[in-house]
Amino acid sequence: YSSNDGGNSWNGITNGLTGNFGWVAPWKQDPAIATTIYCAGDQMFKSTNMGNTWTQMGTLANGQALVEFEVAPTNTQYLYLTSGGSIWRTTNGGASYTNITSPINTSGAAIQNITISPYDEKMVWVCLAGYSVNNKVWFSSDAGTTWTNISYGLPNIPANAIKAIPNTGNNLVFVGMDAGVYY
Repeated sequence: YSSNDGGNSWNGITNGLTGNFGWVAPWKQDPAIATTIYCAGDQMFKSTNMGNTWTQMGTLANGQALVEFEVAPTNTQYLYLTSGGSIWRTTNGGASYTNITSPINTSGAAIQNITISPYDEKMVWVCLAGYSVNNKVWFSSDAGTTWTNISYGLPNIPANAIKAIPNTGNNLVFVGMDAGVYY
């Protein structure tokens, strides 16, 4: 639902949304165009009119509802998506998707969150839940073509949130874990 009068009245904004959605369906506002929003179910959807109508962004063969996604602030054609066990990337606004999960071990450690550098759409981090030792945070500088495990030094508890911090250079991220925040 959407309200443009401070919550006094609400209008449904699901016209064009189809398929299966998670308990909490992620949605985001476009970082460049305020009237464009995105919503994730088992497919990605985009609205250019604040949700009045939605268009499916290509076809993603994931078979399950997406858990999280991010839109690159430097190039909104780049989106990174996860269903918990896999990561996909699109570089053409959803016309096609590439699975970029390997070599990240998601066995017993679901991907919880994604963040993209505020300066480079190819720099991306993911964090994982679970109790897999030294398998908490992975980084890619080439849009997920290769990944580097940067988990060492983090406790063996679930990592639930990650955020790249602007105005600090390209490599500062905060990681929210079950007990504490790390950087």
